[in-house]
Amino acid sequence: MAAPPGSPAPASRHPNPDSNRLMDLLLLGTEYLAGKGVENPRLDAELLLAHLLKLDRVGLYLHHDRPLTGEEKTSFRALLVRRGKGEPLQYINGHAGFRNLDLIVRPGVLIPRPETELVVELAARHCPETGFERAADLGTGSGAIALSLLEEGIAKEVVAVDISVEALNVAAENARLLGFDEAGKEEGTLRFEKSVNDETRLLILVEGDVFGEEANLPQAPFPLIVANPPYVSEVEFSTLAQEIRIHEPRAALVYGADGLDAHRTLARLLPKWLEPGGLFLGECGAGQGDALRELHETWSRTVDRHRDYAGHGRVVEAWRP
Repeated sequence: MAAPPGSPAPASRHPNPDSNRLMDLLLLGTEYLAGKGVENPRLDAELLLAHLLKLDRVGLYLHHDRPLTGEEKTSFRALLVRRGKGEPLQYINGHAGFRNLDLIVRPGVLIPRPETELVVELAARHCPETGFERAADLGTGSGAIALSLLEEGIAKEVVAVDISVEALNVAAENARLLGFDEAGKEEGTLRFEKSVNDETRLLILVEGDVFGEEANLPQAPFPLIVANPPYVSEVEFSTLAQEIRIHEPRAALVYGADGLDAHRTLARLLPKWLEPGGLFLGECGAGQGDALRELHETWSRTVDRHRDYAGHGRVVEAWRP
């Protein structure tokens, strides 16, 4: 039966290695990544080539017969080599999706995970009708949670804290990308504003340590505090995929031998950092349920753990009396 008019030509099972045709190069790239043990070789090859050619994935197939220039072919090979060596796709392409956002990411800054979206989802679930007046995001990284809270109207003002200047610079870039304007700068603090439906949304980026012995949270107390702290244990870190262990910032993943030191600090300080009746939502590891409940029940009137879509315990929810 003939293919419908205008449909892509079927791809050869054995593409010509000397071809410049887009589909042949995509198939060759897929074979190369599969040979390097990449988990999703076809998808990664598509995303790398789409990024290079400034197309979406559908566009690749609409232009399946397009010949690549010699420069494009060389660049695609270079991207494949980087991915084949284990460099995360998000660092190669320079961006990562998070809920409704397309965020800038780069080496030195933790890549936002789909699992972390549950923090924002739970904040939205408990959001007052007009939004939280203020919130704090502890360990903001690329700004994924803080900017989602602001963009989705869950919070009107977010104080986003990170110890990494590199991470704060990326968060600032993402704020600008989303239309926030710089509104003030002091040592260690950068303010951004954006008007949405005649309402001002405010992002305050603060350099600081909120998980260590001298932890401090400016402008506390807050009605909402969210956090994606380092919670991976030393043993678990040694078992993570090589691309995580080698390429992503260890300090954003591991803090303390059992991975609980950040939550220990939070359990000690959240009673001062939260307003009466305030809500804490913090990401955690799959096997930390009992230990975290014991930690946070020292200060909270109620502690719950929520599972992600894979069924793993992912977020601690705790309320200040």
